[in-house]
Amino acid sequence: MSLDALKAMRLAGTKPAIVWIYLCAAKQTKWWRYSDGIPEIVLADKPETARADFRPVVGCDVILMADQASSVLTAVTKSLQSVVSRLTVVIADRLPDQIGHEWTKASGWREVARG
Repeated sequence: MSLDALKAMRLAGTKPAIVWIYLCAAKQTKWWRYSDGIPEIVLADKPETARADFRPVVGCDVILMADQASSVLTAVTKSLQSVVSRLTVVIADRLPDQIGHEWTKASGWREVARG
């Protein structure tokens, strides 16, 4: 799914419970599949991605998964913070030592602990 497809979904009156966004250098392999009600968006880890229109995720809970830390990840994170309710950031090359960090509008950042 693309941000444009999510935009159409939102304009049709559907707000997903959660949105997965993958920031990766290569095309993401779908090794799992959620229901059609849970959008999975793949974005390139390129500077122009930081200028994407993230309005389709306004008010949504978003999980942002990246291959590695990068300036693009930092910029996308800041952009998403301005529109989402909750943002969880997971960096694949830091797993399993670090699960990730979660940001909520009311509370700020916290580390996601292993359960």
